[in-house]
Amino acid sequence: KFRTLSVCKGLPFLADFAAGFLAETVSCVLFVPIDVVKERLQVQSTLRHAPSYESSWHALRSILRSEGLAGIYKGYLATLASFGPFSALYFLFYEQLKAASLKQSGAKSEKEL
Repeated sequence: KFRTLSVCKGLPFLADFAAGFLAETVSCVLFVPIDVVKERLQVQSTLRHAPSYESSWHALRSILRSEGLAGIYKGYLATLASFGPFSALYFLFYEQLKAASLKQSGAKSEKEL
């Protein structure tokens, strides 16, 4: 069993909220670059001065070459600002409802539900 941070003792909902937000923070590290490449590929034919990409890999390499890491992480904070609270609340409610279900049913573990 994991230990709760001393800041969160007595406030398990705060630990659940933080865990959900942290999970979204980590997942955005992978998904934001994928979205940036996808969106650049989608709009390349509609913009006059947009670069022309041959494939996803070509787009990724071109963005990295011309804009660096900042280019593939454009929108990271905006994505985190919109999806972070959702994931945090989702995880919080999931854990709280799971605990309430265990208590209501008298089960000692999730496997007994």
